[in-house]
Amino acid sequence: MKQLIFTTCVAFLFTITLRAQEPIFKRGGDRKIEGLKLLKKMNDASVIQTSIYFQNVTKRSIYVTEKNALGGVLGGYAGSKSGGNAASADLIAYLVFSDGEPNDTDYQKVTDEFYTYFNTKLLQAGIETVSWENFTSSKYFSKIKDEKDDEKTSQELKKKGNAWKIYIANNGPRPIRYNPVNHNYNVPAVKGTVQMSNYGKEVKTGTLLALNLVLDFADIFLEGDANSGKTERTFSTVEWKKSTVKYSVSPQLRVTNRHNGGNQVFVFDTKGKKFEEIYNVSDVYASKTIKASVEQDPSKIKRSKFLSSLPSMAQKHEIDPFVVEVTKAEYFENVKSALEQYADELVKTIVKVKNQ
Repeated sequence: MKQLIFTTCVAFLFTITLRAQEPIFKRGGDRKIEGLKLLKKMNDASVIQTSIYFQNVTKRSIYVTEKNALGGVLGGYAGSKSGGNAASADLIAYLVFSDGEPNDTDYQKVTDEFYTYFNTKLLQAGIETVSWENFTSSKYFSKIKDEKDDEKTSQELKKKGNAWKIYIANNGPRPIRYNPVNHNYNVPAVKGTVQMSNYGKEVKTGTLLALNLVLDFADIFLEGDANSGKTERTFSTVEWKKSTVKYSVSPQLRVTNRHNGGNQVFVFDTKGKKFEEIYNVSDVYASKTIKASVEQDPSKIKRSKFLSSLPSMAQKHEIDPFVVEVTKAEYFENVKSALEQYADELVKTIVKVKNQ
Protein backbone atom coordinates (compact mmCIF):
# COMPACT_ATOMS: atom_id res chain seq x y z
CA MET A 1 0.00 0.00 0.00
CA LYS A 2 1.24 3.47 -0.78
CA GLN A 3 2.78 5.16 2.23
CA LEU A 4 1.00 8.26 3.52
CA ILE A 5 2.93 11.13 5.11
CA PHE A 6 0.91 13.43 7.36
CA THR A 7 2.18 17.02 7.22
CA THR A 8 -1.05 19.02 7.61
CA CYS A 9 -0.55 22.46 9.17
CA VAL A 10 -3.37 24.90 8.39
CA ALA A 11 -6.10 22.31 8.98
CA PHE A 12 -4.46 21.23 12.22
CA LEU A 13 -4.28 24.80 13.58
CA PHE A 14 -7.93 25.33 12.67
CA THR A 15 -8.86 22.13 14.51
CA ILE A 16 -6.86 23.22 17.57
CA THR A 17 -8.79 26.51 17.62
CA LEU A 18 -12.10 24.64 17.60
CA ARG A 19 -10.96 22.30 20.37
CA ALA A 20 -9.88 25.22 22.55
CA GLN A 21 -13.49 26.40 22.65
CA GLU A 22 -14.70 23.13 24.16
CA PRO A 23 -14.85 22.45 27.92
CA ILE A 24 -11.82 20.43 28.93
CA PHE A 25 -12.31 19.26 32.51
CA LYS A 26 -15.22 17.92 34.56
CA ARG A 27 -15.52 16.46 38.02
CA GLY A 28 -16.71 12.96 38.94
CA GLY A 29 -20.27 12.11 37.92
CA ASP A 30 -19.99 14.23 34.77
CA ARG A 31 -20.57 17.40 36.79
CA LYS A 32 -19.23 20.88 36.11
CA ILE A 33 -15.84 21.45 37.64
CA GLU A 34 -16.84 24.95 38.74
CA GLY A 35 -18.73 23.41 41.66
CA LEU A 36 -15.71 21.54 43.05
CA LYS A 37 -15.12 23.11 46.48
CA LEU A 38 -11.86 21.19 46.90
CA LEU A 39 -10.35 23.41 44.22
CA LYS A 40 -11.85 26.65 45.51
CA LYS A 41 -9.72 26.46 48.66
CA MET A 42 -6.62 24.92 47.07
CA ASN A 43 -3.71 27.11 48.18
CA ASP A 44 -1.11 24.36 48.44
CA ALA A 45 -0.68 20.81 47.18
CA SER A 46 1.50 17.73 47.27
CA VAL A 47 1.69 15.75 44.02
CA ILE A 48 2.14 12.25 45.41
CA GLN A 49 1.83 10.42 42.09
CA THR A 50 2.21 11.09 38.39
CA SER A 51 1.58 8.01 36.23
CA ILE A 52 1.78 8.12 32.45
CA TYR A 53 0.23 5.38 30.28
CA PHE A 54 2.15 5.39 26.99
CA GLN A 55 -0.22 3.69 24.58
CA ASN A 56 1.53 1.71 21.84
CA VAL A 57 -1.44 -0.20 20.40
CA THR A 58 -4.81 1.39 19.69
CA LYS A 59 -7.88 -0.64 18.80
CA ARG A 60 -11.46 0.24 17.86
CA SER A 61 -14.33 -2.19 17.25
CA ILE A 62 -17.83 -1.69 15.92
CA TYR A 63 -20.92 -3.86 15.67
CA VAL A 64 -23.77 -2.34 13.64
CA THR A 65 -27.25 -3.67 12.92
CA GLU A 66 -30.06 -2.67 10.63
CA LYS A 67 -32.42 -0.74 12.88
CA ASN A 68 -36.15 -1.24 13.15
CA ALA A 69 -38.74 1.37 12.16
CA LEU A 70 -38.00 3.40 15.29
CA GLY A 71 -34.28 3.42 14.62
CA GLY A 72 -34.34 7.01 13.44
CA VAL A 73 -35.97 8.06 16.71
CA LEU A 74 -34.14 5.85 19.17
CA GLY A 75 -30.76 5.89 17.46
CA GLY A 76 -28.25 3.59 19.13
CA TYR A 77 -30.90 2.39 21.59
CA ALA A 78 -33.10 0.90 18.88
CA GLY A 79 -33.23 -2.85 18.51
CA SER A 80 -32.08 -4.62 15.37
CA LYS A 81 -34.53 -5.40 12.60
CA SER A 82 -35.89 -8.93 12.62
CA GLY A 83 -34.10 -10.79 9.85
CA GLY A 84 -32.07 -7.70 9.08
CA ASN A 85 -28.39 -7.45 8.36
CA ALA A 86 -25.54 -6.87 10.81
CA ALA A 87 -21.84 -6.16 10.41
CA SER A 88 -18.73 -5.84 12.54
CA ALA A 89 -15.17 -4.63 12.13
CA ASP A 90 -11.97 -4.19 14.12
CA LEU A 91 -9.30 -1.62 13.39
CA ILE A 92 -5.90 -1.80 15.06
CA ALA A 93 -3.01 0.66 14.85
CA TYR A 94 0.48 -0.18 16.10
CA LEU A 95 3.13 2.35 17.09
CA VAL A 96 6.58 1.43 15.79
CA PHE A 97 9.90 3.26 15.77
CA SER A 98 12.07 3.56 12.69
CA ASP A 99 15.29 3.91 14.69
CA GLY A 100 14.87 1.21 17.33
CA GLU A 101 12.67 0.73 20.38
CA PRO A 102 12.96 3.34 23.16
CA ASN A 103 14.34 2.07 26.45
CA ASP A 104 13.01 2.62 29.96
CA THR A 105 15.25 5.65 30.41
CA ASP A 106 13.55 7.46 27.51
CA TYR A 107 10.07 6.99 28.97
CA GLN A 108 11.18 7.74 32.51
CA LYS A 109 12.91 10.97 31.50
CA VAL A 110 9.84 12.53 29.87
CA THR A 111 7.66 11.40 32.80
CA ASP A 112 9.99 13.00 35.35
CA GLU A 113 10.17 16.19 33.28
CA PHE A 114 6.38 16.42 33.25
CA TYR A 115 6.26 16.09 37.06
CA THR A 116 8.71 19.00 37.39
CA TYR A 117 6.85 21.09 34.81
CA PHE A 118 3.47 20.54 36.48
CA ASN A 119 4.78 21.48 39.92
CA THR A 120 6.43 24.57 38.45
CA LYS A 121 3.15 25.67 36.86
CA LEU A 122 1.38 25.25 40.22
CA LEU A 123 4.01 27.43 41.92
CA GLN A 124 3.70 30.08 39.21
CA ALA A 125 -0.06 30.10 39.83
CA GLY A 126 0.48 30.86 43.54
CA ILE A 127 -0.09 27.30 44.77
CA GLU A 128 2.65 26.14 47.15
CA THR A 129 3.90 22.61 46.51
CA VAL A 130 5.62 19.96 48.62
CA SER A 131 8.97 18.89 47.20
CA TRP A 132 9.53 15.28 46.17
CA GLU A 133 12.26 15.06 48.81
CA ASN A 134 9.86 16.05 51.59
CA PHE A 135 7.33 13.54 50.32
CA THR A 136 9.80 10.65 50.20
CA SER A 137 11.08 11.41 53.72
CA SER A 138 7.56 11.29 55.21
CA LYS A 139 6.00 8.48 57.25
CA TYR A 140 3.26 8.16 54.63
CA PHE A 141 5.76 7.44 51.86
CA SER A 142 7.38 4.66 53.89
CA LYS A 143 3.96 2.94 54.03
CA ILE A 144 3.09 3.23 50.33
CA LYS A 145 6.50 3.07 48.63
CA ASP A 146 5.89 -0.48 47.34
CA GLU A 147 2.43 0.23 45.86
CA LYS A 148 2.60 -0.86 42.18
CA ASP A 149 0.46 -2.57 39.53
CA ASP A 150 0.44 -6.35 39.82
CA GLU A 151 0.98 -8.62 36.83
CA LYS A 152 -2.68 -9.69 36.80
CA THR A 153 -3.83 -6.10 36.28
CA SER A 154 -1.31 -5.53 33.49
CA GLN A 155 -2.46 -8.66 31.65
CA GLU A 156 -6.11 -7.67 32.06
CA LEU A 157 -5.47 -4.34 30.34
CA LYS A 158 -3.78 -6.06 27.39
CA LYS A 159 -6.67 -8.50 26.94
CA LYS A 160 -9.07 -5.59 26.41
CA GLY A 161 -7.38 -4.65 23.14
CA ASN A 162 -5.13 -1.70 23.91
CA ALA A 163 -1.63 -1.88 25.37
CA TRP A 164 0.30 0.56 27.53
CA LYS A 165 3.72 1.10 28.99
CA ILE A 166 3.17 2.62 32.45
CA TYR A 167 5.79 4.86 34.07
CA ILE A 168 5.62 6.76 37.37
CA ALA A 169 7.47 10.02 37.94
CA ASN A 170 10.67 9.57 39.98
CA ASN A 171 9.95 5.81 40.03
CA GLY A 172 7.48 6.56 42.80
CA PRO A 173 4.63 4.44 44.16
CA ARG A 174 1.10 4.16 42.74
CA PRO A 175 -1.30 4.34 45.67
CA ILE A 176 -4.08 5.55 43.32
CA ARG A 177 -4.28 3.17 40.38
CA TYR A 178 -6.51 3.75 37.38
CA ASN A 179 -7.98 1.30 34.86
CA PRO A 180 -8.45 3.08 31.50
CA VAL A 181 -10.59 0.22 30.18
CA ASN A 182 -13.50 0.81 32.56
CA HIS A 183 -12.49 4.23 33.96
CA ASN A 184 -12.30 2.85 37.51
CA TYR A 185 -9.69 3.73 40.08
CA ASN A 186 -9.01 2.17 43.45
CA VAL A 187 -10.87 4.30 45.98
CA PRO A 188 -8.82 4.57 49.19
CA ALA A 189 -10.26 2.75 52.19
CA VAL A 190 -10.81 4.56 55.49
CA LYS A 191 -7.32 3.62 56.62
CA GLY A 192 -5.88 5.12 53.46
CA THR A 193 -7.68 8.43 53.89
CA VAL A 194 -6.52 8.65 57.51
CA GLN A 195 -2.92 8.06 56.44
CA MET A 196 -3.20 10.73 53.74
CA SER A 197 -4.74 13.16 56.21
CA ASN A 198 -1.90 12.56 58.67
CA TYR A 199 0.60 13.12 55.87
CA GLY A 200 -1.07 16.47 55.14
CA LYS A 201 -0.57 17.52 58.75
CA GLU A 202 3.04 16.34 58.70
CA VAL A 203 4.04 18.42 55.66
CA LYS A 204 1.46 21.16 56.27
CA THR A 205 -0.48 20.88 53.02
CA GLY A 206 -4.23 20.90 52.46
CA THR A 207 -4.46 19.04 49.13
CA LEU A 208 -3.03 15.86 47.66
CA LEU A 209 -2.98 15.22 43.92
CA ALA A 210 -2.44 11.93 42.08
CA LEU A 211 -2.41 11.92 38.27
CA ASN A 212 -3.07 9.02 35.87
CA LEU A 213 -2.76 10.18 32.25
CA VAL A 214 -3.19 8.18 29.03
CA LEU A 215 -1.14 9.24 26.00
CA ASP A 216 -2.35 7.98 22.63
CA PHE A 217 -0.50 8.28 19.33
CA ALA A 218 -3.29 8.13 16.74
CA ASP A 219 -6.88 9.13 16.11
CA ILE A 220 -8.95 6.24 14.77
CA PHE A 221 -12.18 6.76 12.85
CA LEU A 222 -14.35 3.68 12.35
CA GLU A 223 -17.98 3.79 11.24
CA GLY A 224 -20.33 1.33 9.56
CA ASP A 225 -23.87 0.64 8.42
CA ALA A 226 -25.92 -2.43 7.50
CA ASN A 227 -28.86 -2.70 5.12
CA SER A 228 -31.12 -5.35 3.63
CA GLY A 229 -34.28 -5.53 1.55
CA LYS A 230 -36.16 -7.12 -1.31
CA THR A 231 -36.34 -6.21 -4.96
CA GLU A 232 -39.62 -7.24 -6.55
CA ARG A 233 -39.46 -8.50 -10.11
CA THR A 234 -41.96 -10.27 -12.37
CA PHE A 235 -42.44 -13.83 -11.05
CA SER A 236 -39.52 -13.46 -8.61
CA THR A 237 -38.28 -11.70 -5.48
CA VAL A 238 -34.59 -10.93 -5.04
CA GLU A 239 -33.35 -10.54 -1.46
CA TRP A 240 -30.19 -8.54 -0.76
CA LYS A 241 -27.99 -7.65 2.17
CA LYS A 242 -25.06 -5.28 2.25
CA SER A 243 -22.91 -3.46 4.76
CA THR A 244 -20.09 -0.93 4.56
CA VAL A 245 -17.45 0.46 6.88
CA LYS A 246 -15.48 3.70 6.69
CA TYR A 247 -12.19 4.10 8.52
CA SER A 248 -9.03 6.15 8.80
CA VAL A 249 -5.96 6.41 11.04
CA SER A 250 -4.36 9.78 11.69
CA PRO A 251 -1.21 10.08 13.86
CA GLN A 252 -1.56 12.65 16.63
CA LEU A 253 -0.06 12.74 20.14
CA ARG A 254 -2.60 13.64 22.81
CA VAL A 255 -3.69 13.11 26.39
CA THR A 256 -6.91 11.25 25.70
CA ASN A 257 -10.35 12.15 26.95
CA ARG A 258 -12.70 10.06 29.05
CA HIS A 259 -14.19 8.24 26.06
CA ASN A 260 -10.87 7.35 24.40
CA GLY A 261 -9.23 5.62 27.36
CA GLY A 262 -9.37 8.67 29.51
CA ASN A 263 -7.43 9.87 32.47
CA GLN A 264 -8.04 10.57 36.11
CA VAL A 265 -6.81 13.18 38.59
CA PHE A 266 -7.42 12.26 42.22
CA VAL A 267 -7.92 15.28 44.51
CA PHE A 268 -7.88 14.78 48.29
CA ASP A 269 -8.66 17.32 51.01
CA THR A 270 -6.34 16.41 53.89
CA LYS A 271 -8.38 18.37 56.45
CA GLY A 272 -11.87 17.18 55.53
CA LYS A 273 -10.73 13.69 54.42
CA LYS A 274 -12.78 14.15 51.23
CA PHE A 275 -11.72 13.18 47.73
CA GLU A 276 -12.94 13.85 44.21
CA GLU A 277 -12.07 12.89 40.64
CA ILE A 278 -11.27 15.23 37.77
CA TYR A 279 -11.06 14.12 34.15
CA ASN A 280 -10.87 15.81 30.77
CA VAL A 281 -13.83 15.44 28.44
CA SER A 282 -11.89 16.55 25.36
CA ASP A 283 -8.45 15.49 24.18
CA VAL A 284 -5.45 17.69 24.93
CA TYR A 285 -3.19 17.66 21.88
CA ALA A 286 0.47 18.34 21.28
CA SER A 287 1.08 21.77 19.81
CA LYS A 288 1.91 20.43 16.35
CA THR A 289 1.17 17.51 14.07
CA ILE A 290 3.59 14.62 14.57
CA LYS A 291 5.71 13.70 11.56
CA ALA A 292 4.87 10.03 11.09
CA SER A 293 4.16 7.61 8.28
CA VAL A 294 1.02 5.48 8.15
CA GLU A 295 0.82 2.23 6.21
CA GLN A 296 -0.51 -1.31 6.35
CA ASP A 297 2.70 -3.32 6.51
CA PRO A 298 2.33 -6.61 8.44
CA SER A 299 6.11 -7.12 8.50
CA LYS A 300 6.50 -4.21 10.92
CA ILE A 301 3.87 -5.41 13.40
CA LYS A 302 4.69 -7.23 16.60
CA ARG A 303 1.45 -9.10 17.09
CA SER A 304 0.09 -9.97 20.51
CA LYS A 305 -2.17 -12.90 21.26
CA PHE A 306 -4.27 -10.54 23.37
CA LEU A 307 -5.19 -8.49 20.30
CA SER A 308 -6.77 -11.23 18.22
CA SER A 309 -10.31 -10.50 17.11
CA LEU A 310 -13.24 -12.30 18.66
CA PRO A 311 -15.59 -14.25 16.34
CA SER A 312 -18.68 -12.36 15.24
CA MET A 313 -22.11 -13.62 14.14
CA ALA A 314 -22.42 -10.59 11.86
CA GLN A 315 -20.85 -10.04 8.46
CA LYS A 316 -17.18 -9.45 9.33
CA HIS A 317 -15.20 -6.73 7.57
CA GLU A 318 -11.52 -7.58 7.70
CA ILE A 319 -9.23 -4.54 7.89
CA ASP A 320 -5.48 -4.96 7.70
CA PRO A 321 -3.77 -3.46 10.78
CA PHE A 322 -2.13 -0.06 10.42
CA VAL A 323 1.41 0.88 11.40
CA VAL A 324 2.24 4.39 12.59
CA GLU A 325 6.01 4.73 12.26
CA VAL A 326 7.99 7.55 13.85
CA THR A 327 11.48 8.33 15.11
CA LYS A 328 12.14 8.31 18.84
CA ALA A 329 13.13 11.98 18.87
CA GLU A 330 9.94 13.04 17.06
CA TYR A 331 7.77 10.89 19.32
CA PHE A 332 9.15 12.12 22.63
CA GLU A 333 9.17 15.73 21.45
CA ASN A 334 5.42 15.45 20.84
CA VAL A 335 4.86 13.53 24.09
CA LYS A 336 6.53 16.38 25.98
CA SER A 337 4.39 18.93 24.15
CA ALA A 338 1.11 17.10 24.82
CA LEU A 339 1.90 16.70 28.53
CA GLU A 340 2.88 20.35 28.92
CA GLN A 341 -0.30 21.44 27.15
CA TYR A 342 -2.23 19.28 29.62
CA ALA A 343 -0.45 20.78 32.63
CA ASP A 344 -1.13 24.29 31.33
CA GLU A 345 -4.84 23.59 30.89
CA LEU A 346 -5.24 21.83 34.26
CA VAL A 347 -3.54 24.62 36.23
CA LYS A 348 -5.47 27.24 34.27
CA THR A 349 -8.71 25.47 35.20
CA ILE A 350 -7.74 25.24 38.89
CA VAL A 351 -6.98 28.97 39.02
CA LYS A 352 -10.24 29.78 37.24
CA VAL A 353 -12.28 27.80 39.78
CA LYS A 354 -10.36 29.38 42.69
CA ASN A 355 -11.02 32.90 41.46
CA GLN A 356 -14.76 32.50 40.94
